[in-house]
Amino acid sequence: MIKVHLSFAKCDQFGRGADIYIGLSGNVICPVAATLAFTAVRGTSAGPFFRTKGGRPLQKSHFIAEVRRALAALSLSSGDYAGHSFRIGAATAAAAAGIQDSTIQTLGRWSSAAFLTYVRTPQRRIQDFWKGGSNNYIHKRGWVLEGACPLP
Repeated sequence: MIKVHLSFAKCDQFGRGADIYIGLSGNVICPVAATLAFTAVRGTSAGPFFRTKGGRPLQKSHFIAEVRRALAALSLSSGDYAGHSFRIGAATAAAAAGIQDSTIQTLGRWSSAAFLTYVRTPQRRIQDFWKGGSNNYIHKRGWVLEGACPLP
C-alpha cells in the first residue's frame, strides 16, 4: 500500500491536507504498480507529484485538455468527459463490484451521502431489474397494480 499526502484538498477547511491510500489490486492494471512506474519516470525530487515538463503543478484545465486530446485520438467523444468523470467512474465501478457504501464514501473522501449522486446505474441493470425481479418485488409486498405484468 502507498500513502499519498495531498497538501491541499477541496473540502479541507483546516488546511491539513488529506492522505490517500493506494492499494495493490492484483489486476493487470494495478494502481500501486502504475504509481511506482510513474515515479520511476518522474523522479523522486520534491514538488508536485503531477507537474508539467517545466516542473509547475499540473492544472485541472490542462489535465482535462490532455484527457480530451487522448479521447479524440481514439475517435471517442470527448464531450462526455469532464473533471468529475474519474470520480463518477470510480464510484460507479466500486458500487458495481459490490463495495459497501461506507467504503466508497471513505475512499472518495466524501463527508456526506453526496457520493451516491456519482454512482451511475447502467441501463442494462435497470432493464434486468424490470425483466427479472420487479414483479416478484411488487407481489411480495402485497401491492396490486392495475395492468401489472403477470408473474411468470
